[in-house]
Amino acid sequence: MTRHCKRPVAMLLFLASLGLLADLLAAADWPQWRGSNRNGSAVSSVPLANQWPREGPAMIWESEELPGHREGGLGSVVVAGGRVYLYVLWHRNDDIPHRVVSDSVLRGVGWDRNMPTGDLLAMVEKTRTSAAFNALSRNEQRDFARDFAEKHANTDEAKRWRGWIERRIREGDEAIALATFDKLVTIKDRKFESETALVKWFDEHKIDDATRKRVLDRIQKTTRLADDVVVCLDAATGKTVWKKSFPGQPNDARGSSTPAIVGDRLFVVGSGKAYCLDTKSGEPVWQTEVESKGVPSSFLVADGVAVVLARQLTAFDAKTGKILWQQKEVSGDQSSPVVWRHGGRSYVLCNTNKSLACVDLKSGEVAWTAPGGGISTPVVFGDTVVVASKDEKVGLAAHRMSAGGAKQLWTVPLKGRGAASPAIYNGHVYHVGSNVAMCVELESGKVMWQDKIKGEINSPIVADGKVFALTNNGGMLVMLDTSPEKHDELAKARIKALWCPSPAIVEGRLYLRMPKGVACFDLTGKVKRDD
Repeated sequence: MTRHCKRPVAMLLFLASLGLLADLLAAADWPQWRGSNRNGSAVSSVPLANQWPREGPAMIWESEELPGHREGGLGSVVVAGGRVYLYVLWHRNDDIPHRVVSDSVLRGVGWDRNMPTGDLLAMVEKTRTSAAFNALSRNEQRDFARDFAEKHANTDEAKRWRGWIERRIREGDEAIALATFDKLVTIKDRKFESETALVKWFDEHKIDDATRKRVLDRIQKTTRLADDVVVCLDAATGKTVWKKSFPGQPNDARGSSTPAIVGDRLFVVGSGKAYCLDTKSGEPVWQTEVESKGVPSSFLVADGVAVVLARQLTAFDAKTGKILWQQKEVSGDQSSPVVWRHGGRSYVLCNTNKSLACVDLKSGEVAWTAPGGGISTPVVFGDTVVVASKDEKVGLAAHRMSAGGAKQLWTVPLKGRGAASPAIYNGHVYHVGSNVAMCVELESGKVMWQDKIKGEINSPIVADGKVFALTNNGGMLVMLDTSPEKHDELAKARIKALWCPSPAIVEGRLYLRMPKGVACFDLTGKVKRDD
């Protein structure tokens, strides 16, 4: 028995002397968007169960409550060194103590600085207050108001009032009196220190109760704020290790970046800044401003350079955060870059709004472009790149790359947004997105199997020879066999995860963004469900 133990230990010491041990240990992690090799495939995996109970895999833990997609974005989790990391753009609403009757408030209650005057205005007022008009049904009033506006606002000058006239008449007796508007306009854009102060002004100027309510309902009473927040959880228990918050900018687009862990550094791009944090403490190493206030793209770190698509492809010195170059020809903010090494040089591949671009990592110069384009992340295998494009004519495509350009090998038509990123495993491409699941032979482009699914965006991952993906807008977790022989759904379970973030699998554990935090599930079948 001793003889069998010495050999692995000696091998580990030998690997450590070569500086390779840390890399091999880290390979089991999921330290960045799409995994260690950024291709959606786990480098290694413990054996995973081939089936699940009807209720699905057992949940090991849930994190503290964290905001879901509306309040926190749609970034994916990563796992490295026994910790789970997540970036959220944490939105909140703060009360506004003052009150302002702004131009938009007045327009919202029926005022217009360019309303008609003279006989036409008098005719509108007489019509909307007449007993005959107010006796009509709602549908009849709508038709009458439209016909009146078209008939009486028919000159070139009057046409610009047509919409206001129609709305004014339709309001009938409920419209705010013109004399009241004359009073309200005198306080347009004036700041009252509180609602009480504004109500006092209403009292002094005899503003009726109905008008007060309409105006107060229109006034903005809260302001939308957001913070860039990075959360670190213990991978074994889900307990929060640290949480760091930085002033951010609101962004209703809801997309957000996935962290990249390199050694003891975490790289992530937030709402207006790129960050490098210490993974142990969360303390910032550097912060650098970026042009976009909301960046779903995720950092690639290679050769001491951190690259992300933030309106334009931007490279930072990984140690200092200094911007090394920006490439305006590679524009967008959703696709994430990948590295391609060829002929002793490193290149960055990234989808732009219109095509796939290859950029020299050192200089930032565009080497070539190829058919592609969209928000998914390309996948590299040797000198072959596979890309899912929003262009239906390109679809799922493979290109053979060289320093001087790329030759298209094959295409498979795809409909939809082309938002999901493919995975490469064992000589085949697996795509689960655009409402289809398919397996394509990497070299030939032959479609081995294809079937319809309900899922547009979520990007699949591969571990232990199985494909894992979220379908039904995050409501269903599916496990597919990677066999190219046929489409074989091994298991599925209702999971109710967020619909866009991609899963992460490390040491038989599945980590998912949920509507109210992060959850960890057992995929080995060794942990039994509590229920």
